[in-house]
Amino acid sequence: MGDMNHDPATPEYQGWVRGGMIDTFGKKGVGPPLTCAVTELTERIDYVFASGPIAGRIKTVRVLNEALFNLDARNPVSYAMSDHLPVMADFEITTHGDSESGKPVSPEQK
Repeated sequence: MGDMNHDPATPEYQGWVRGGMIDTFGKKGVGPPLTCAVTELTERIDYVFASGPIAGRIKTVRVLNEALFNLDARNPVSYAMSDHLPVMADFEITTHGDSESGKPVSPEQK
């Protein structure tokens, strides 16, 4: 995941995808995808990528566009924590199984 500084049309992004990385927003994103710059959102250059089994457990992904992450144009003293908006991905994680096999584990086996 990260501040990749390239949009989905670039060769760099395509390299991540060819390498097996899944763009979680592309799969389960909700809301506007733009992340930069907070003064005028015009680009999508920040991502949460996933691969392997967890890539199949994406629940929702969204850009955090609320206070502390974005500027409030109505407030002249507002500030943002970065010039980019963060991307948050929720994954479905099971806690009732062996982390290696995914098989159920009884309380006695823990």
